[in-house]
Amino acid sequence: MEGPFDRWILERLSPETPLIWRVWRPKRPMIVLGRFSSPQKALRYPQPKIPVLRRLGGGGAVVLDSGCVVIELGFCSSKSRQALQGVQIAKEVLLRSLQALGIPAQLDTEWSDFRIGDQKIGGSTFYRAGNRILLGVSFVCSRSTVQKMEMYLASPEREPPYRKGRSHRDFVFPLETLGVTPERLSAALDQAGRQIQEKFSLLIEEEQQQ
Repeated sequence: MEGPFDRWILERLSPETPLIWRVWRPKRPMIVLGRFSSPQKALRYPQPKIPVLRRLGGGGAVVLDSGCVVIELGFCSSKSRQALQGVQIAKEVLLRSLQALGIPAQLDTEWSDFRIGDQKIGGSTFYRAGNRILLGVSFVCSRSTVQKMEMYLASPEREPPYRKGRSHRDFVFPLETLGVTPERLSAALDQAGRQIQEKFSLLIEEEQQQ
């Protein structure tokens, strides 16, 4: 098992580089386990045919492939409160960016899921180390990604109440159903990343002036 695959952002964060972000699409299918996920419980098969990695953040196992779009953000501040505010800014900007694409998205504040009604379109992972925070959000565009979830992932041990024990196929809503391609979503998230950077930089400047 490889990983953790998101450590590079954490290692580069500093008060001089308070925000690092990237939007990317996996070139190959992979399974990514949460920080405390057990492979024996999270996977349908003990040795799947695709790579298995582990991330720093918590949450359940996910399948990522070219039908997904991922945005990762790292926040750093001498005041941990600022980094937490950065996370909240990011979630709000991402939600508005989805809605601007015509996606009737909602943010589940308890589970930090992005959803449409009772179906999930994107999941978040969070990791904190001192004054540094990582936030990762992956969105599913393709039906083929959902099929891989069914193939490789067991039902999660913990689930949000709105899932109601449903399978991955019935719970996850691929955005291509609304005509949103990975390319279109990538462009929107890239723009969102720039907006988050501007807002977080302004927040730090205002705090320094006080």
